[in-house]
Amino acid sequence: SDVCSSDLGLHFAGVDVKNCFYQHGLPRWLSEYFGLDYVTAGEVGLRTLDGAELSPGARLYPLLSAVPMGWTWALYLVQRVHEEILRRPPEFARVPCAVDFRPPPRPSDGTFYSLYVDNILVEGTDAEEVSRVRRAASEMFIKAGLDAHEETDASREMLMLGGFQEGDPPRCGLGPKRFWKLYAGLGHLVNRRRAASSRRSEEHTSE
Repeated sequence: SDVCSSDLGLHFAGVDVKNCFYQHGLPRWLSEYFGLDYVTAGEVGLRTLDGAELSPGARLYPLLSAVPMGWTWALYLVQRVHEEILRRPPEFARVPCAVDFRPPPRPSDGTFYSLYVDNILVEGTDAEEVSRVRRAASEMFIKAGLDAHEETDASREMLMLGGFQEGDPPRCGLGPKRFWKLYAGLGHLVNRRRAASSRRSEEHTSE
């Protein structure tokens, strides 16, 4: 693990959006691109559909009404939606946010947060302020119609997205579960003693 740049003791709090992708609906025109294999009306117990009678053998093709996780654009769109939710209240918009490709906020300058799709991590040196920001984030998601869970108030330790952070002294690294997955995956590739594609490497180190 690596020691963080700040010498101040840190507190962490977090919240997770429950069943994240499936809480976001698709418009009908887009839903038609995500059809499932057909079922018969008899198998699902339907006798009528949109006012029309159905025979038991009529084929029906279910369409997804929620954002599918495997869709290439799913992560991008949901990330942007959640960013917009957190930007709405003026008091929360002033809280610094750690984002890719920019220097992160300094803990000595106050509490800040990071957002990765459905996970929010809040950290800072003031435990009460860290908990307040976390609760504000939870409230905003709930007001937007999204269920939140795994809500934790200020703590000296936090495990999130496979990473483990400690606040006194400040330290971060891989969590035990993620470490051993990575260790076992890389060990498998080394013991194969033959070339492996980048896609294959990703499969064995992320499963």
